[in-house]
Amino acid sequence: MHGIILAELQMFVEAKLGHAAWEALLVRAGVGSKVYDHDHAYTDEEALSLIAAAVELTSIPRDALLRDFGEFLAPALMRLWRVLIQPGWRTLDVIENVEGTIHRVVRARRPDADPPEIRCAREAPDRATIRYGSKRRLCPVVRGIVAGLASHYGETITIDEPVCMLRGDPACELRLALASSGSSVHAAETLVGSVSDLAGGSSSLGDIIGRSGPGGGAGSVPGAGITLAGRYELRGELGRGGMGVVLRARDTELDRDVAVKILKTDAGSGEAVERFRREAQAAARLDHPGIIDIYDVGEHEGLPYFVMAFAEGETLDAWRADRPTAEVVRAVRDVALAIEHAHGEGVIHRDIKPLNVIIGPTGQPIVMDFGLAWDATAATRLTQTGQILGTPDYMAPEQFDGIPGLLGAHTDVWALGALLFFALAGQPPFAAATIPAIVKSVLVDDPPTLAEIGYPADPSLEKVIAACLEKDSANRPDSAAALADDLDRFTQ
Repeated sequence: MHGIILAELQMFVEAKLGHAAWEALLVRAGVGSKVYDHDHAYTDEEALSLIAAAVELTSIPRDALLRDFGEFLAPALMRLWRVLIQPGWRTLDVIENVEGTIHRVVRARRPDADPPEIRCAREAPDRATIRYGSKRRLCPVVRGIVAGLASHYGETITIDEPVCMLRGDPACELRLALASSGSSVHAAETLVGSVSDLAGGSSSLGDIIGRSGPGGGAGSVPGAGITLAGRYELRGELGRGGMGVVLRARDTELDRDVAVKILKTDAGSGEAVERFRREAQAAARLDHPGIIDIYDVGEHEGLPYFVMAFAEGETLDAWRADRPTAEVVRAVRDVALAIEHAHGEGVIHRDIKPLNVIIGPTGQPIVMDFGLAWDATAATRLTQTGQILGTPDYMAPEQFDGIPGLLGAHTDVWALGALLFFALAGQPPFAAATIPAIVKSVLVDDPPTLAEIGYPADPSLEKVIAACLEKDSANRPDSAAALADDLDRFTQ
């Protein structure tokens, strides 16, 4: 059984009865004191002994306890697999895609977890039938999960079970019908912030940062007339992402152009502010020609900002067109050397992608945007279990597990391989039309070769890229420096 189920069972018992009750349950189940890991699988015997002990300890009938647990479990599963769930899906859409999407990924990533077979037939937009089969015979958990999903989407659902393994039938059949539909109270989550341009002068920094689309008249300049800290005159927007907006500015004291990143007004939670502050600290600690320089930090109208070098050049996706292979490989090799320097300082970037690499006039790449970086020197962790951060096209499989302890230098090595694939071929290795389809492809499919998509490449170079994109991180190059060494012979 997947460790996620047992880890959530602990949280369920502790929420009802407290931590001491969970310790007593472990003793009663005969498994000893332990912590269940989201990334491991455990024997069915152990899982079922825990469930039996929970029934004894709580004196709640088994079916009722398992239904309650399923309802408790549903939100955790939604958080864990949210990247596989389409924004427009509702209760029955999720259930209809469990087997073909979510369980397919689970079987590929953790085959020993042996998820149950859940087949769904959709008879109408508001009706579906589930056929559940598993030697564990935990159908009450399935009923609870269905109820929990409906609650998540603000829907009311009826569940009829005419056949059930617990009554001697070979499988369970759950007939589902939506009784009513309310407005969803949970907005669909996305991993990638939109990139938009902004025009139009404003006397308020909050107006500029908070605006999500174009505005103002022809020839207007965003931020015109605003000066930060008495020296940084804002002169226009360079881009925006999920957390911040980057503006061009003039440092009047040192008479040079700079870039100013300002936290977006709609991202101003305590965690977002702390993550923004740590981005500046992590990047400022790095001293390498391939990493953007941080000059200053401050606050204006309650919005934190930091000032960095203005990087002349083009993003990698614009620069790569019609470049010789050796020149492209050389650029990615230099990115790998910059990332190796970051790793040496305890910083894992976690969001390496073409838009975060600027190629300067001399051909020197500069790595930008450490907003999602993991800093080993930080006293506390902002990334929690179940939190998935990054850009799906360039995320390593372990990033989708949402378990911070699985991440490391090998995570950036995957992204460097994906970056090189894109820089040569003009598309990421796992290209698909939707985020869930990309995620499923990253977790399950083998990457195509460059030759398969029409890019003539040295077979030895193909092997280097394939090694970076190994799903098992232990089979990737040992470090970004090792990758740079591997690429060096293709740069002549």
